[in-house]
Amino acid sequence: MMIFWILTLIGLIGLVLASYFDIKTKEVPNIISFSMIALGLGLRLIYSIITKNEMFFRNSLLIVSVFFILGGILYVYKKWGGADTKILMALGALFYPWSTPYFLVSFLIIFLLVASVYGFIWAAYVSIKHKEEFKKTFVIIYKKKKTQTIILFFVFLLLFVISLIVSDISLRFVLMLLAILSLLYHYLWIFTKAVEKSCMEKTVPVSKLVEGDWIIGEIKKGNKVLYPKDLPLITKNHISLFKKYGIKEVRIREGFAFIPVFLITLVITLFFDKVFLTYVTTLL
Repeated sequence: MMIFWILTLIGLIGLVLASYFDIKTKEVPNIISFSMIALGLGLRLIYSIITKNEMFFRNSLLIVSVFFILGGILYVYKKWGGADTKILMALGALFYPWSTPYFLVSFLIIFLLVASVYGFIWAAYVSIKHKEEFKKTFVIIYKKKKTQTIILFFVFLLLFVISLIVSDISLRFVLMLLAILSLLYHYLWIFTKAVEKSCMEKTVPVSKLVEGDWIIGEIKKGNKVLYPKDLPLITKNHISLFKKYGIKEVRIREGFAFIPVFLITLVITLFFDKVFLTYVTTLL
């Protein structure tokens, strides 16, 4: 139907613009995400009135609310920024329901896969870009986790030896996979932490802070706590408070342009939704 293609066009244009600003400035203007949400819900409401099909609008409104809660939880726990939550809500407004009832299910599964690959490529890029700092930090973290490394290495050997003894091919495969993944996950964790410490953390003047920056640790002036360490991302009120109490600079953790993950995932899902869903259901 024409309504689906109009919603798709809005989604693609919105994500292209959001990705551009995220890469260029690390900020996505609210007008982009809010316009996507408003247009998605607005067009669905009009279509529901014309066709007397209230579910077309009501289901979309429901999923926007669910994505708001899900995105809010990820935001509070500093897993991503506020812009990511708004874009997720916008996709709910535009693509639920879409041409297939399970479009967003396919989208979310593909999203996890794309985010993992995208994140690893980005981490590898910045580790090479800051290779000297990365090497030093990696060695420091590795030495701190030396005991865990030794234990996991023996676990790896144990599982590997057992896999060679057992006669069941399926069990052998599972044991070998567990052996490899246990060691791989450990080194991947060290790699990720080393990237965070050496490539993503830096000290910046308060004058250059923007809403949504990730503050590391607690900010105090004397005995007064201006920013508790367990708070989510900073707001304009925090920045004003820092300036008021004469805080000159703070330590932050830089994120990376994550909105392109939404764009890449949407394009893949649009092309392979039915094929992907058929494959997954056959596995189940």
